[in-house]
Amino acid sequence: WKNALKSMGEQVASQRNKYTDEELISYFARFYKETGNIPTYSDLKRGILPDYTTYRKHFGDMNEVRKLAGIPLV
Repeated sequence: WKNALKSMGEQVASQRNKYTDEELISYFARFYKETGNIPTYSDLKRGILPDYTTYRKHFGDMNEVRKLAGIPLV
């Protein structure tokens, strides 16, 4: 995830020590748009997206992130 962001010229949030809600929602939406898949806990654990605990701290649960990112709930 960090390497993908760097290759797109984006600063890695861990270097800033903080993600914004908007960044986290954007990452979720971008993953869905580019892969056609709803992000899973496994994707978060593998480092494809920021860590689950980061999303949980910001939003409480993954359904809230999906809703805010415009991703349909299954």
